[in-house]
Amino acid sequence: MSNNSVIVKPEDLQKFIALKPWIRKELGVYKEVCEAFARKVSQLEGVVAIGALPYSGYVDLWTVVKKRKRDLNLAIIDRLIEVGNEYEDLFLDFVIIDDAKLLPEEAIILYQKDKKSVQSIST
Repeated sequence: MSNNSVIVKPEDLQKFIALKPWIRKELGVYKEVCEAFARKVSQLEGVVAIGALPYSGYVDLWTVVKKRKRDLNLAIIDRLIEVGNEYEDLFLDFVIIDDAKLLPEEAIILYQKDKKSVQSIST
């Protein structure tokens, strides 16, 4: 049985996060799509947090899970496709991680399990 999961090392993510000058401070036109994604994904068992990292021209959606499981990953991807179909003029990228320490400190937190709701985001 083939495992299609990609293992990303923390040091590789640190290189990716080094693009800070391109990161925007607010979601702007991505606010609605990020909130829609967070509402759908936060209902999945095992999702701990969701963050958004907006850049000029696209947004990264970071989903933190308790433990990486194929079924959960597929469910998150299904929700991303649903939202992507609703907002097909916006470009979304995503990351699924199982260690909250890897969530970039610049990320806008859309959902945290201990808060039990999707947070309204100011643009």
